Amino acid sequence: MGNPTSGRNHAAVGFSDLVRLLQAFPDEEERIAALLGYTYTAPAPKGQSFVDGEIALHGTSTATMAGHVESESSPPLMPHFWHVKERERKATTHDSFPTDLPKLAELPDIRTNVSPPFSPIVPWAGLWPFLKRVLCGEQHSREPDVEEAVQHIARGEFLTHIPRKTRSTWADRARVVVDNSPRLFPFWGDFNQVVDGLTACLGTFRLRVSRLKSGPFGLDYDPHTLSHTPFDPRPFDVPLLILSDLGVYGGEEEKEAWRRFGVMLQKQGVRPVVLTPVPSRFWDARHDHIFHRVVWDDTVPRPRLNGPQARESVSTVSESEDIETLLTLCSTAVRVEPRLLRALRRLIPFADVGTEGMVWNHEAVDSTFLAFSFQCGNDETYRKKFETLEPSLCRSATQCIRHFHTFLPPEVQMEERLAQYVFRPDKDDDAFDSELVQFLGWFQNQQSDMGDPEAVKEWLRRVGWRLSSRITGMPQAQFLRSKFVEAFLEEIAHGGDRPPVMTEQDIAKSTGRDVKPITPWRILQIGETLVFKQGDDTEQGEFPLGCVLARIRARGMITVSKDGRAVQHTLSDRYTLPLPAYGPLSVSTEGDTVVFDTMEKPPWAEALYHGTQDILWPAQNGMADSAFFARLPLSDATIKWTFPDERIGFYGVEPTRSEATRNKQCGRWINLSQIKYLSVHGVPDLSWTQEHGIDQYGLWAAFEVSEVRQVMRWIQPGRFLMGSPEDEPERGDDERQHEVVLTEGFWLADTTCTQELWTAVMGKNPSHFTHEAELPVEKVSWEDCQEFLQHINGRYSRLELQLPTEAQWEYACRAGTETPFSFGENITPDQVNYNSNVPYRNGKKGIDREKTVPVKALPCNSWGLYQMHGNVWEWCADWYGEYPESVITNPGGPDVGGDRVIRGGTWFSYAGNVRSAFRYWAWPNSRDDSVGFRFFRGR
Repeated sequence: MGNPTSGRNHAAVGFSDLVRLLQAFPDEEERIAALLGYTYTAPAPKGQSFVDGEIALHGTSTATMAGHVESESSPPLMPHFWHVKERERKATTHDSFPTDLPKLAELPDIRTNVSPPFSPIVPWAGLWPFLKRVLCGEQHSREPDVEEAVQHIARGEFLTHIPRKTRSTWADRARVVVDNSPRLFPFWGDFNQVVDGLTACLGTFRLRVSRLKSGPFGLDYDPHTLSHTPFDPRPFDVPLLILSDLGVYGGEEEKEAWRRFGVMLQKQGVRPVVLTPVPSRFWDARHDHIFHRVVWDDTVPRPRLNGPQARESVSTVSESEDIETLLTLCSTAVRVEPRLLRALRRLIPFADVGTEGMVWNHEAVDSTFLAFSFQCGNDETYRKKFETLEPSLCRSATQCIRHFHTFLPPEVQMEERLAQYVFRPDKDDDAFDSELVQFLGWFQNQQSDMGDPEAVKEWLRRVGWRLSSRITGMPQAQFLRSKFVEAFLEEIAHGGDRPPVMTEQDIAKSTGRDVKPITPWRILQIGETLVFKQGDDTEQGEFPLGCVLARIRARGMITVSKDGRAVQHTLSDRYTLPLPAYGPLSVSTEGDTVVFDTMEKPPWAEALYHGTQDILWPAQNGMADSAFFARLPLSDATIKWTFPDERIGFYGVEPTRSEATRNKQCGRWINLSQIKYLSVHGVPDLSWTQEHGIDQYGLWAAFEVSEVRQVMRWIQPGRFLMGSPEDEPERGDDERQHEVVLTEGFWLADTTCTQELWTAVMGKNPSHFTHEAELPVEKVSWEDCQEFLQHINGRYSRLELQLPTEAQWEYACRAGTETPFSFGENITPDQVNYNSNVPYRNGKKGIDREKTVPVKALPCNSWGLYQMHGNVWEWCADWYGEYPESVITNPGGPDVGGDRVIRGGTWFSYAGNVRSAFRYWAWPNSRDDSVGFRFFRGR
């Protein structure tokens, strides 16, 4: 389907409704399109498809959708919808300092000096001994070689001359290949240092230098004649040194080019030495036997051919964290030159040249031959991280940027200092205040002295996209905002894109308009566009099947942010905003910020769908807000995407500490069916919990023992058929099916007891498999479990933990199902840890792990309980005995017996023995590496 046909402002239905119609009438695409205001596009041979009744769509910037296509050559795509991921109600605050700005003609603290000198990776004094070994030759000295003379005499040979000893010296001729690719610009100064030093030692006649700007098979650049000639790869019969990253900071194409170049040299019997500003952890294994690489890093003050390489694996943080930290330190600078980049990198402990090279070539920056700057929007992202760093590190970075940027114009230095002030982590430090006031006063005074007004306007248009709204939002920067209004007046008049540095009040004041009041707006999705509609309610006929995605408060402008780029738009009734191919997409006003994103079907869900009706709160005023729902496998529970402040608060269940703050909230999935039950029957006691909430599986609670966290799931009362039907394959004689009624709900641990929790309570670990703390505890008897429960209840008297009854266990295991397994008619090793060499009902064989796995390594059932099938047997409270023949209420098993019940199967069980109904037994004092337990708590 294409965009709505011309001549119509809106399609008759929303996109999700169109999906439903196409599913219901798959052969009527053209008629549906003509009826509802869409244009039909014939399906492509690949791409979109209907999968299991759910439509799978490509993300696209236009409203395109193919018909019913089945293609075996392309995998099915997951369906996704646009939804509200995050929302924030703004509370405007500003840094407070004097609003009266001094009129300064000069700014004495701004200096314009030359840039600091270049600081090499390794000084020449540490480089030349290594270079001499690489480009070495031999020369006779004046010292006689007595040993050789004696050998001649011993052989009876006459000495025609006195043998002289040889000594190592610079080669008569040498060759250096320099990789001058743009990605290596931070290291060009180091490359030039080597070339200049070698030229001084060997002379221009003895040293041949090849500078390659586009790889080993590109052109050779001569900086003296400024000419390019084809690179001559003739046989290298002289010592050879290569200065390059061998394509590491580039892509696969660059790496492969250097590999082919190395193979060519290898055929000539040459294995060149490569002095590379790349740590060995980044080296390409394909280059191992064709290049002799030596790390060029300041962690090794003297590179050596066969010596140790740069110190690695010393840092306690990851490589990505070092890269992110360096980008953050660079974020308050307008531009970052190689010298500044190196100085900032040296502020980070253990950061090496690899961090430097990765940052220069990072996707968040635009690099040139002189410096790099952040892509529009990315600077704001990293500046927000800047204020989370250690204050001492930020102060050092600020001083470093100021020191290296004294050569920049004063207005650029001022711009950097504004960013450093606003995003400083130590907000209580007032050292910047007087300085900043001076800067703003000086700039305001200089407006009339800046020369050509058009040049000033162009400068304002450039800086407007760089300045943060946090800077322009300060009261002292009001004059700046008025200047931006003048610079972007044409975009304001015609609704063009402009940076979010002006408020509605600024525009009204500068243009003589009235300031619009903040009013409610609704954001609807119609096709592949967002439609902004003013007011709270919409008549039923205006958008017959449309859905409201969000409600916001706004004046007359919105700021739209995508991929770090923020653009300001003038808002009007029925304003439309095309949706991008993918999210997230942020829409911000003076009152609210809403983040939209595409939602794919969660891995735990069987289906995802979009509707407008709520089982608890029906639509009002004829126009329902959009709602997103998910369906759990083999469950009729209703799961909804919602926010903490919606009317779920929650019949006594308050948002937990993990929820977002009051102003900024993130969406979450909740089980509406269980909320409906709780609204009628009441919420169970939560006073014993340390944390609680509701998610897609229902109500949960958590407690901690010595920092070990355990989650419990609320299992509401109900009735079910215990045991198995007579026609269930591989059933046992002791599985007589009968109805059980459980009149009281209970809390059940979402996992079996872990070794970590057992050790925290008992002080030692009895288990056989001990390679991970999150493994289930095993080799514990029924009596050991009772001792554990006594200990933990003694320390935390309100827990009142026990072993579940057999009926409680099977009720929770089935999670509302009547199939052999809670996952359906059969299982796979991706769902259960069992001996899959013996599958169920002629199923496919799979991996046999032959050991336990972590308690949450495999999927949970639809009640949020992990590994009720397989992994380890689980002790129950009951004595083993026969089932009754009739309905029974709250059974607890026989009063006496010799064996206790164990349920669930284990890691070596056949598939049929991990069924929901399968029963087994063991002596109360027996221990085995296949037996563990999970506990429960009453209401």
